[in-house]
Amino acid sequence: MNPISADLRRIVDEIEASTVDVKAAITMPREAYTSEQFFELEKEAVFMKEWLAVGHQSQIPNAGDYFSLTVADEPVILVRTAEGAINALSGVCRHRGFPLTSGEYHAHGNCSAIVCPYHNWSYDLEGEIVTAPHMRQTIDMESLRRTEKLPKFRVEIIQGFIFINFDQDSAPLKPQVAKWEEAVKNYGIERMIAQPTIVTPDLNYNWKILHENALEPYHTMFVHAGFHEVAPATKATFMEFEDGDGQIMHPTGFIERDAGFNPAGKALFPILPGLGELERSQVLFGSLPPTLFFCCMPDQVFAFFVLPTSATRTTLLITWLFPEESMKWPRFKWAYASQSSTNDVLNIQDQEANEELQKGLKSRFGTRGRYSHLEKTLPQFNRWLYLRLRRYVDGKRARSAMPAVVAG
Repeated sequence: MNPISADLRRIVDEIEASTVDVKAAITMPREAYTSEQFFELEKEAVFMKEWLAVGHQSQIPNAGDYFSLTVADEPVILVRTAEGAINALSGVCRHRGFPLTSGEYHAHGNCSAIVCPYHNWSYDLEGEIVTAPHMRQTIDMESLRRTEKLPKFRVEIIQGFIFINFDQDSAPLKPQVAKWEEAVKNYGIERMIAQPTIVTPDLNYNWKILHENALEPYHTMFVHAGFHEVAPATKATFMEFEDGDGQIMHPTGFIERDAGFNPAGKALFPILPGLGELERSQVLFGSLPPTLFFCCMPDQVFAFFVLPTSATRTTLLITWLFPEESMKWPRFKWAYASQSSTNDVLNIQDQEANEELQKGLKSRFGTRGRYSHLEKTLPQFNRWLYLRLRRYVDGKRARSAMPAVVAG
């Protein structure tokens, strides 16, 4: 990225006022949601540096299973090797940069080799070149194999979710999400099976708006009136956030045990084994920024994978997770279809609200508003983002101030 402009530094400086206690914090400057230059800064400071949740291990259970997606303009292929490991490989051919899988989001299947559809270069599941037709006249295969391997990215599997990192020097993720692991340990997410992914491309709003809407209960009593009363905003609680945390979470109590977001107001599926009274009396919402929002309920878990494509465009991948025992239940398909109808309504309500908010943020007459006590998670989310932007900007400033080394 080019040297950071004074205008971008100003925006980062102004975000600090959005990170203090909810009683004093104000919303982030509108440029944080509308500026393409600021989004480019986020790509470098956040998406190229942080751990990114991209899926669940059950989506590629067998050797050769793969799926692909694009994160901040970087195509990635997740593939299960013969040894059972999961590799995250660059999804761009080393020949002329052609995408190795068709479509931008969630191509999936099974393969023994990854073959570029343009000129038929092929790679094994470790990213090594296997074939490169008609290249011997310009370079021998031994030399080509030495220099042209698909880049491999770091992978951590936590609670069954697959996290990748483009930065080989980043600190491990697991210590950063200890509070999340403690909060979800009884749900058995690592043993669950993902249902087919729902892909919603080109949503007309900034990626942070999606997280903010999902994290705050304030809007639920208005946008979701009639749909969210089983877990009213007045029963929301908020977990404390510390600077080393990799998660923002808030549980909301149910009006009665084993509730569900459907017309019956009850869990539709068998209750997850191993849950205590706490888990059966609440819904747990949370984000592991920048790409994962999750929701844990007494009978299921769902995950949003948030993939921005520009300052004002976001693609959303939605995956529901159930244990194998629930999927064997005779009425599972019926219940899943019934639930999906309600989920569609809730998601459309959120998407429409998010799009309208994005429109409003274009106004030059807008203000940096105050938060409700029911939005305590938003200054926490802002703090998570600000710390990473600050570290990157200050690091760039320090490097630019270093004296040039002159050879003697």
